[in-house]
Amino acid sequence: QDTPTEIGVGVSIEPITPAVSRRLRVPEGRGGAVVADVSPRSPAVGALTPGDVILAINGTAVASVGDVTTRLERTGVGTLVRVLVWRQGSEQVAVFRKR
Repeated sequence: QDTPTEIGVGVSIEPITPAVSRRLRVPEGRGGAVVADVSPRSPAVGALTPGDVILAINGTAVASVGDVTTRLERTGVGTLVRVLVWRQGSEQVAVFRKR
């Protein structure tokens, strides 16, 4: 199986498999990746949690691990990152400052 991808903000993500999509009841055709782990030193601690499905970053929908990584790389250090996530059956917005 794919190992989690570290996305540079102390967060690692994994691809969304059909099984994960069904288990988390992710809306059809949405989501770029699922959060696998958040480092205790990550700026995203308290914003993102393992099991969150990343739907969009800064208003741009993501459809793969590569999309998520690219969007975050394009976000400048010190700027706020708005992440639309699917958590426990609903959309929620998580915000953290990239550092």
